[in-house]
Amino acid sequence: MKCLACNGTGKEICNNPDHKFINTTGGEVHSLGCPCCGHDENYAIPNTVCENCNGSGEIADVHLREA
Repeated sequence: MKCLACNGTGKEICNNPDHKFINTTGGEVHSLGCPCCGHDENYAIPNTVCENCNGSGEIADVHLREA
């Protein structure tokens, strides 16, 4: 099952509140993008590992085993 914490990327997800501002501006600010994730379309932060899935992008659904 896809890890919801990292959207299946296996990386930490950036929660910079300025993403909408950066996306609407032009020029240098837009081309540089976010200082945390760059301009990644999934907001994945490079050189990081998601703590929930240990970088695999998938988690086991323990609730399916409980029946």
